[in-house]
Amino acid sequence: MKQFLFFISLTLVWIACSDPSGVEREKPAKPSMVKRSLTTDLDSIERGIDAADDSETDDIVIMWHKHPATLNLDKYVLYRGQDINGQLIYEPLPIVLKANTKNDTVTVDTKLELGVLYHYYIIAIDQNNTKSLPSDTVQYKLIDKAWALDVDADTANGFTNPERLIFSASYVDGQTGPGKYAIRIRGEDDNNLSGYRIVYQTEIKNVDFNGFIKEEISGEDLKVVFGKGGLYQWRVDLFQGENTGSETIWQDFPELIIWGD
Repeated sequence: MKQFLFFISLTLVWIACSDPSGVEREKPAKPSMVKRSLTTDLDSIERGIDAADDSETDDIVIMWHKHPATLNLDKYVLYRGQDINGQLIYEPLPIVLKANTKNDTVTVDTKLELGVLYHYYIIAIDQNNTKSLPSDTVQYKLIDKAWALDVDADTANGFTNPERLIFSASYVDGQTGPGKYAIRIRGEDDNNLSGYRIVYQTEIKNVDFNGFIKEEISGEDLKVVFGKGGLYQWRVDLFQGENTGSETIWQDFPELIIWGD
């Protein structure tokens, strides 16, 4: 009798846990993270995991590819991992990542620590709460941002018909080892969703060992870069290898650039 009751109990548990339709639900396809390329830090459109460029805090941007199962997909769960006592430990982040929204392939992990290598993967969850297999993983480490950014027209007329623009910044000497440094400049663009477009970017070669960065644009190059005039913004990126770096927030030029008599 006891064996019979035990069998009945198991049967009831199986029925309760089974899909009412009797059909085993298929898992959503495994998501795929956007990988950084070797040129990400100098591309006009930066793709893949990266330092955030619009924050005063230390943040990381994580990107993944659009999931093919858009109709039945409900949300994503992002997992962050870091080394704790020699073991890589992951935990889900309390970020609501709803699927089928305007920005459902990117998120920002905020207020992180410098010098820590963070690892990320995501899973997709459909409307039946069925979870996909974990995606591939991506990694990034943040370092100190450049500071004391300054742009000087270096002429009596200032930013009206400028002859030379000098960009300078400071960084923490020695923190990046054989690191690289880049300047990005963007101008207003009504046809771009962000309201801006990149007009100039290059690796900065004038870097000394006292923590000082300098870039100069002069002559005909000024008209090529700033020919439309108006409001411009700039920032400095520091990067070391493929997965370590920082980006300052965008800084406004102190004046509008004006061409003419």
